[in-house]
Amino acid sequence: MACNGHNHPPDCQCGFKGGRLASDRVPRWGRWSPTVARRRASGPNASCPHCYARVFFVAPRNGGGAYFEQFGPPWTKHPCTDASKKYSPFNAEGRPKLRNRRSEFERDGWLPLFVRNIELLAIGALIHAVTLEDPTVLHFGLATELEIDSDRPIYFRRLDAPPALAEFNFFPKSALEPVTRRVFVPCLTEIELRIRLNK
Repeated sequence: MACNGHNHPPDCQCGFKGGRLASDRVPRWGRWSPTVARRRASGPNASCPHCYARVFFVAPRNGGGAYFEQFGPPWTKHPCTDASKKYSPFNAEGRPKLRNRRSEFERDGWLPLFVRNIELLAIGALIHAVTLEDPTVLHFGLATELEIDSDRPIYFRRLDAPPALAEFNFFPKSALEPVTRRVFVPCLTEIELRIRLNK
């Protein structure tokens, strides 16, 4: 369908429809899965409602959501929708900003993680999960009061020292901002988690 923009040629297909682009709708967010992770690795899933740049949109189950420049830690918010920053689509030299560079989280060793089961404990949780390319189940011990929203993206990376530590990057339930927490791996029981916390 042709656009209805003033002074646009009759065969223009720019998507302009009475002052709004066709992509100006808030996108839907499905359950976090290997398919979603592969799809997001290949490119953005939304357009910024202000500058129409291609961005990544992540939402909790109860509505709302946030737009990000890159998909994965450290979850850089898109400047147009981040009220704390003034946005310009151009850099200091006046050239458009590049958006297709290798992301920071890929350089820093973060891997997408898919939760199979979460055992809630009095002192935290035991998380059993797999990575994108490896079906071997990993067992993590997490000491936190935050509840992980397994429908949204979860990433982890191993830390060099000590070898039994890793980091989780996840969205707590009903929160728009992701958090990063240290976890123990492997950790199979509540007793093992308590022992590691007391070391």
